[in-house]
Amino acid sequence: MGTPIAGLPGTNYKICWGHDIVALGRGNEGYRVPAGALVIAGPIQGPHVCTMSTPCNLVLTGTNLATTNKVLIVIGNSCAGTPATFAGLTNPKRAKSSDAYGYELGIPSAGTPGNAYSICWAHEPSSNADFLTRLGTFSINGPTAVALAECTLGLPCVVTVSGFGLASTNKILVVQPTDTCGTDNVNVVAMAGLTNPAVIGNTLQNPLGHSNSRFTR
Repeated sequence: MGTPIAGLPGTNYKICWGHDIVALGRGNEGYRVPAGALVIAGPIQGPHVCTMSTPCNLVLTGTNLATTNKVLIVIGNSCAGTPATFAGLTNPKRAKSSDAYGYELGIPSAGTPGNAYSICWAHEPSSNADFLTRLGTFSINGPTAVALAECTLGLPCVVTVSGFGLASTNKILVVQPTDTCGTDNVNVVAMAGLTNPAVIGNTLQNPLGHSNSRFTR
């Protein structure tokens, strides 16, 4: 019957049988004999979103999902795309051993934000080529790294951060160059008149799609 790669999974499909539909010259009414039930296992397709600096935990819905299932994030709108790379995120990722519907991919801390990705699913893949079912678009919210921002003593310090899905809750923190972002023992830069950490500007944030955020320090 081929390899189904998309559609609505379920437990209530019915198989109908016909002896020789072509010879009888009939259409679907020729399949008169109930031959049993059919279960289509798999996930319900739909988009998924994660945000940098927060746990990327996905919960799928569907029928008869298994702990052998995996998801793969690729670049582009096809499962044949190149696997995406985000620091801190495991890709591909197997379902939780205790929950076939849940995936804990990690906490993404770097990469290219946006919605130019697809998330794909496979029942028990042995290679990336086995991921044939596209769940939908995968979006990752976060900033695009600034090559170099500059402020001057005695002048207002305004830092503009571009990215995808930025929000009014976003903040930035300036630390010493030897520090690693995301660790507890960073050395927070303290300067008279400098607000650190700094909140986003009230009027310059666009939460939909690509956005620019300005932080007045």
